[in-house]
Amino acid sequence: MDVFGEVLRTVLDKKGIHHQDIATALGKTESAVSHLISGRTKSVDDLTSARISQVLGTPETFWSELKSAEKQRAARPAPYYLRALGYAVEPVVKAGILVDYQVVGIIERWKDVEEDAYTDDTLVIEPFNSSDMKATGYDTHIGGVWSGPPKTSVPRRLQDDELLTIQPGETAYVHSREHFRMPVDIVGRIGPTVDLITCGVNVSHGPLVAPLYCGKLTVALHNFTSEPVSISQKTRFIKVVFEKLQAIPETREKLMGLDTQRKLEQDKAFLQQEEQRTLAELDAIRQAIAQADR
Repeated sequence: MDVFGEVLRTVLDKKGIHHQDIATALGKTESAVSHLISGRTKSVDDLTSARISQVLGTPETFWSELKSAEKQRAARPAPYYLRALGYAVEPVVKAGILVDYQVVGIIERWKDVEEDAYTDDTLVIEPFNSSDMKATGYDTHIGGVWSGPPKTSVPRRLQDDELLTIQPGETAYVHSREHFRMPVDIVGRIGPTVDLITCGVNVSHGPLVAPLYCGKLTVALHNFTSEPVSISQKTRFIKVVFEKLQAIPETREKLMGLDTQRKLEQDKAFLQQEEQRTLAELDAIRQAIAQADR
């Protein structure tokens, strides 16, 4: 079965339309419809495409354009066209670098799911902007800058109109605006965008965004020029390429970014302070009760 046939069969199944019904609507035999689905029919004219579209509620030239793309060996996999028609189809993802619609398909599976229902298969990019999703990677933006080496400093969020200026020969440690949550069988490869390189700045290649990683991405930016370089939040600064592993690792260590770990530590400290405050209040109440009983 070709891509055309797979898409047509899936749409028919989704709408509960039998081959005989569409054959009648098209004025063709059921055998002719079977030939369309099996791929034995090599071309589809605009009139046939329009008739199929009338029955299925699809764009008028969708089917003729799909068949033409297939003949030119330019057709994309069936899930791409099914998504274009509004059908959520579980993408078949093989080991290797993922392309745009595969990444988006995995993300969309989880966009309406509450966080406490996430599993090891969850992929999240937040905030997600479709214009930053390129053919083979996602372009991120600067969210904040660390005051020094990340292990010994704290990050400061950049304001919307603020520029990050890196002096000649200096290195700045920055984190992405986007928060990532990685599935157990996918890694992210980090590299500089063209926007960054043309500024005369390079980015540390790595570490890999590991499976099950959760947090923002922290990297080092180095100014190789002889002049100060200023970068805005609008500059796309690192690209993340997603690569599906051949198997699920035996080690399933959930890693948290420095920003996430710090937040948890801060939350824990706050809760401990609240616990101490509450205990002190309870102790004061007990003392007041004891005095009132005397």
